[in-house]
Amino acid sequence: MSSLLPTFSKPESLLLIPVACFFLWLLYRQQKRGSHWHKLLPPAFQPWLLQQAAGYRNRAVWLLLAAAALLAGTALSAPQLPGYSSSKREVPAPLVIVIEMTPDMLASDLPPSRLHLLRSKTADMLQAQLPGQTAIVVYAGSAHMLLPLSTDPEMANNLLQALHPSLLPRPGRDAAAAIAKALALLHNGANGSGRIALLTSNLSAQEQAAITRQLRKHPHVSLGIIGIGTRQGAPVPDPVTGQFNSSQPLSRLHEDSLQQLAQHTGATYARLQYSNADLLQTGLFARNTAGTLRATGNPSTHDQGYWLLIPLLFVLAPLARKGWLFALLPLLMLLPPSAPALATDSGQSPMQQVKQDPVTALQHLQDPLWLGIAAYHADNYQLAHDYFSGLDSVIAHYNRGNSLMQLGDYQSAATAYRQALVLAPELQQAQDNLMLARRLQQRASTAATPLPGSAADTLTSAPSEQEQTGKTATLQNPDPIHQYGSLDTWLQQIPDNPAVLLKRKFHQELSQPAP
Repeated sequence: MSSLLPTFSKPESLLLIPVACFFLWLLYRQQKRGSHWHKLLPPAFQPWLLQQAAGYRNRAVWLLLAAAALLAGTALSAPQLPGYSSSKREVPAPLVIVIEMTPDMLASDLPPSRLHLLRSKTADMLQAQLPGQTAIVVYAGSAHMLLPLSTDPEMANNLLQALHPSLLPRPGRDAAAAIAKALALLHNGANGSGRIALLTSNLSAQEQAAITRQLRKHPHVSLGIIGIGTRQGAPVPDPVTGQFNSSQPLSRLHEDSLQQLAQHTGATYARLQYSNADLLQTGLFARNTAGTLRATGNPSTHDQGYWLLIPLLFVLAPLARKGWLFALLPLLMLLPPSAPALATDSGQSPMQQVKQDPVTALQHLQDPLWLGIAAYHADNYQLAHDYFSGLDSVIAHYNRGNSLMQLGDYQSAATAYRQALVLAPELQQAQDNLMLARRLQQRASTAATPLPGSAADTLTSAPSEQEQTGKTATLQNPDPIHQYGSLDTWLQQIPDNPAVLLKRKFHQELSQPAP
């Protein structure tokens, strides 16, 4: 018999029904008693001297309100009808992968190295987590977000291949800061619920205590711990030179500290393995009927409460003409916030939209930086300059300089490149473009010296390419020092080495004051 009854994903919402009925009963009694004049005047005079309120005599209004409370409370409890099945693929709960990225990860007790196996294991988790969201946090002496909550494993794989302990700006080990950043990602992007996979080799007593306190404040977050390394250990090479130091102790897996944290937090622990047995032991993943790895910890059900909105509208419709519905407006503040969108309407990343059709991307993107990039690729350099002008970042200043170069304003372009170099002095592309902007500014200031490769070099009166198209003329003869090729080709180059970008990002995050 129990199998025929509906189940509720949010049974606490059913408490709204008796609470609402109790307040309706109080209002009904208060109206039935009448006003203060009903207590002073004799009952015989009341029909002649007082205007009788017919509301309390018409009990249909109160019955409709009680029925509305019943339907609303049941709908908010997310009922699931028995025997219902959905053909849609369930979306796993969000997962944040926290990875230790100290020099210990270069040890080779897990051949070819711990770092190599970490990259492979993280890639497996990213693939098994689809179509759910996954974020990656790396830490050493400081914690940094490598990837926000995303459903793009290709972008994550590119970042993973560039990941190295030398990119982390601060030496040491602070797993508590990494867990705090992971909890913040789940709080901002998943309403505070999800899963955390901690991949580390050692935890101090202070880290264990801090992580335990943090997880107790987030009961809807589950933790899985994976130990990296072996008890025998291995020497750690220098992250920069790759040389071994004989005086440095071996890096070992401190399994006892990880098991203690698992006991204190109710988490599960497993040692890192070449197979996926460790992911199965942590409980974060399982195998489906086809034998492939899939994410677990997904409490999602098929909410059928929206069907109750139709009878709810019919119940509330007769009350609309009496103005009763305005009293229900404050209840809208109690509704839970909607979940954030997992992807754009097109299902493509901003980079894919810009590459496919920059004009269409201008109509759908929201981020000013991507709007500027889309406008630049659509050859609307003035619009791109306007978008980049409102931003203060290395990429914004650099691309604003590119836009000004295309518009022929070399002096302002040089200023934009200098602003980019203030934030990132090692950005070689901005240094080269700054020299190119100065050279073109000098040539433009001399009326007798036209741009190389323009029609004026042939001493003819034909208009230049810049006059015909409104774009900067193509440099047909590259500078012998800087082999640019064409101005368009060079200006569209951006620093695309993930390792360089990650190192700059981590250092910039560390230099910013804590909020």
